[in-house]
Amino acid sequence: MGIIVKNSAKVSIINLIGVAIAAVSVLFIQTQFLTEKEIGAIKVLNSLALAAYPFILMGFGSASLRFFHFFESNKKSNYQFLTYVILVPFILLLTCSGISFLFQDFIEAKFFASSPYLRNFIYLLPGLIFYYVYFVLFESLLTIKAKIVVPNFIKAIINRLYLIALIFIYASDIVNFDTLLILYVALHIVNVAVLSYYYFRSIKFNFKPALGFQKNEKYREFSVYSLYLIFGSVAGVIVSQIDTIMTGYLLKDIGMVGVYSIAFFIGVVIETPKRPIIQMTVPIISKELTAGNNHEVEKLYKQSSINLFIVGTLMFLVIWVNIDAIFQILPNGEKYIEGKYVVFFIGLSKLFDLAVGVNYEIIQFSKFYRWNILLTPFLAIMAIVTNYFFIREYGIVGTAIATAISILVYNIARSVLVYYKLKMNSITYRHFIVSGLLIVLIYALELIDISNPFISIAIQSAIVGILFLLPVLLLKISPEINRAIKTVLKNKLNIETNWL
Repeated sequence: MGIIVKNSAKVSIINLIGVAIAAVSVLFIQTQFLTEKEIGAIKVLNSLALAAYPFILMGFGSASLRFFHFFESNKKSNYQFLTYVILVPFILLLTCSGISFLFQDFIEAKFFASSPYLRNFIYLLPGLIFYYVYFVLFESLLTIKAKIVVPNFIKAIINRLYLIALIFIYASDIVNFDTLLILYVALHIVNVAVLSYYYFRSIKFNFKPALGFQKNEKYREFSVYSLYLIFGSVAGVIVSQIDTIMTGYLLKDIGMVGVYSIAFFIGVVIETPKRPIIQMTVPIISKELTAGNNHEVEKLYKQSSINLFIVGTLMFLVIWVNIDAIFQILPNGEKYIEGKYVVFFIGLSKLFDLAVGVNYEIIQFSKFYRWNILLTPFLAIMAIVTNYFFIREYGIVGTAIATAISILVYNIARSVLVYYKLKMNSITYRHFIVSGLLIVLIYALELIDISNPFISIAIQSAIVGILFLLPVLLLKISPEINRAIKTVLKNKLNIETNWL
């Protein structure tokens, strides 16, 4: 775990800066200069693209992580492999886009009749899908080489700065909203070009397209694995994107999608620490499982679980005890306060996701990856049914409840699978101690009421930090966190802390 923490330090800093930029963008700039409908349109377009791209990518991103090392030593096989994984999704995207164009009137009448506002922007979907397909693909290829800084910098910082700049241009009446979206998609495609250039240049590899991968002895195994990943990704896509799509469809008000997306962003911030950890652990998990070192994988599983849970709990507490103050300082906050309990349920669901650690990655790179396909139909049906019921009954709060239920059940199923098939368990008594602190502090801090939102956020955040971190450190719930803090205090501040 120490190596992972060290290697992911740069990415963690980038992601923290990215979260800060995103917070300013989503909470202050978008709410100030865009209407709820316009925010909703951006959110729905991204959700539709995210729901579609796994079927175009066909699992090649994750499959590359698993199989690339079979081809990298042979130049011809390497060329053939890269040509295949780069070219096939492009051909499939062109084919699907052509079919969609031929049946455009039918698709618009069938699926977008209740959202005439959104219908004006559907033509941008292929470009956005292209971005997600190839950004994920090249990010995976770079992860194999442990070059994760640049893709994270583009994704976490550059993309968000793009949107901020475009919003200011739009707010200045230089362009209309249609042009803003066109530029938004175009700049994302430019990022794919930059990332692909960086990949081939950074690894000092002069890529020459070559056909014939279908004749490789590993082709069938690669294809079967990719096929299972396609089906396995359906559940993840449905759980993560169906909320936005069904909210717009059932409520027939894309403005409510905008309200939901603002609240969703606040709640989902707590999963930020997981991204760099996932990127750095994936190659290690794949290598150790292939070598049969399940003990090392379980050790990593437990350590990532408790450390992510501690950090996530702290972030959840800071957000929730300050939630009313946060909405008070938002521009047009009175329009978005309806999403208060969206933050609560989404935050809790992401907290549980952190608590179970890297269970998905362990299944994905083990010999039991086929089990993902067995979970898919059940999870897909459950997500659709819960969203349909809860959205109709409780609006956007119902969307959050349905999403939380789906994430909870999905993670329980994965954790049970890891436990029974690989004899690994991430949950220990430490999780219950942290959960107890969470419950106690939520109720205790309700007693504090400060009228000024800025003072309230500063004081309550400080109180949460002290009351939560002190017991965590004293009880030594996470040796890694204690060690990291002890090192920082000693090396940076010259403070000895033998009690840690």
